Amino acid sequence: MFSHPSYSSTTVVTMKSFFGLFILAYFHQLGCLADGDDAIVLRNLEIRGNEDAVKLLQYPTHKKVRLNNAEIPYLTVEILGHLKSIKVLKIGYSILKTIHVLPQLETLHLDASRVSEVIINPVDSFDLEELIVIRGDLTKLPANITTLGKLRKLRLRSCKIEYVNADDLSGLQHLESIDLGHNRIASVSSSAVKLPQLELLDLSFNRLVEVNFKNWNAPKLREINLSVNKLTIAASILQSFPHLHDLLLSGNQWHCSWRDYIVNEAKARDVAIDSPPLCDEASVTALIDSQSKFDRLEMLIANLREELGKAYQEIERLQGLNSDLVEAFYRYTIEKV
Repeated sequence: MFSHPSYSSTTVVTMKSFFGLFILAYFHQLGCLADGDDAIVLRNLEIRGNEDAVKLLQYPTHKKVRLNNAEIPYLTVEILGHLKSIKVLKIGYSILKTIHVLPQLETLHLDASRVSEVIINPVDSFDLEELIVIRGDLTKLPANITTLGKLRKLRLRSCKIEYVNADDLSGLQHLESIDLGHNRIASVSSSAVKLPQLELLDLSFNRLVEVNFKNWNAPKLREINLSVNKLTIAASILQSFPHLHDLLLSGNQWHCSWRDYIVNEAKARDVAIDSPPLCDEASVTALIDSQSKFDRLEMLIANLREELGKAYQEIERLQGLNSDLVEAFYRYTIEKV
């Protein structure tokens, strides 16, 4: 008859430690455990209202929170308020329509989360320094954005923004970079833009047909990226920015006379241009054809992203099932040994 081998107490402790470490490592990989004393990753969190928000009360000391594959259509101040110590909030591959900015947040980073509205209460005082939305459904700049008096980095990239009034950003005294690349912006208007600390402006991969920087006051601006638009001229682009160092212009439909002027003037001012801008008819025709192909490719990529998002959610669901099996296996093993 088969007999169970005998184990010393040391062996039992060692085996338990081994399985314990195995389970800890596995759950950490799933993001179910804290990354540190003040950071945690939460997956598959579903909150439909304030009654579900009590799930967040168990993280009162965590300053950095990341939500993956969450489903929280309306992330209100009341819901976020359950995270008493939060300073950094990152949300990825989630279903999120609206989010309110908490006054104590320093970083808000949303990636592939379908957010269509970022709400900023104009009567609050905010600590936010970085506002990042990538692959979202924003169609315009958030209202009351100048209330974010400490904002240094604004990145609203690969969204659905069609129009920008730069005056809406005027007065942000600490703003250093603006990235609005890969949107659908056809026009940027301005009457009096004052951004004393701005160093980087990215408007690449949009649908701009004209842009005028005459009314911009950004004395520290060093780099402007206007690549891949439909621009023919960029008025006052050198005159308005005395410390401009890098100018990216490729992928547009420049008028030849303006192209010649800007190349010579940039050389005289020691401003680097990424490549000689195209302007002859044949090149422009080829460029328009390339942009048409690019638009179709961008639509295809958007569809693929949606399908990948669904696949990611299914993987997360299966991981959740798997984690239950591992936990059951762990309990069974501990009982047996």
